[in-house]
Amino acid sequence: MDLRYVSADLRKLDRTAADAICVSFFDDERPLRGAAGLVDWRLCGLLSRSIERGQVSGAEGEVTLLPARPRLPFDKVFSFGLGPA
Repeated sequence: MDLRYVSADLRKLDRTAADAICVSFFDDERPLRGAAGLVDWRLCGLLSRSIERGQVSGAEGEVTLLPARPRLPFDKVFSFGLGPA
């Protein structure tokens, strides 16, 4: 397994070849920031809509799998909840 850290920059994310990306966010931080915010923006708010529907909360230990293609160069987005900031 090859793991790499890529800074939260859309150009760098777009140039990264990988099967999946992992992002994390706090349950009390809205709007989403950092890599989670960039990925959400690129996915036209898919993560934000999942939060609004109650499907995702950002609670500590929560893990969610979302599709990334065709808007990102990855197949999958794993989001990890961090609990309260």
